[in-house]
Amino acid sequence: QERDQESMNPPTLHDFRFTAAGRAEQKTGLLGWIAFSVNGHFRIDGVTLRRTADGRLALAFPARIASDGRKRSVVWPPTEEARTAVEQQVFSALHIDPDA
Repeated sequence: QERDQESMNPPTLHDFRFTAAGRAEQKTGLLGWIAFSVNGHFRIDGVTLRRTADGRLALAFPARIASDGRKRSVVWPPTEEARTAVEQQVFSALHIDPDA
């Protein structure tokens, strides 16, 4: 039940920082890197803002490649609702229109 309670409360993000990618990287869809604080308890850095092949804006969360070659996510939204809440707050704070 405690986990259900947590999923009802969207994270509060603040203290955003955006670093734009270079022109060559932007041609591949990488627009830049984002850092932000979550609920005043911890900071996430290395989130990328990307334009997908179908033209959508999306956030990609940090991951590491393990010694066995498998991708291991470092941090990520556990539900689609959490992902939407994070994206909305990031896009709003950075004055990004995801539909543009």
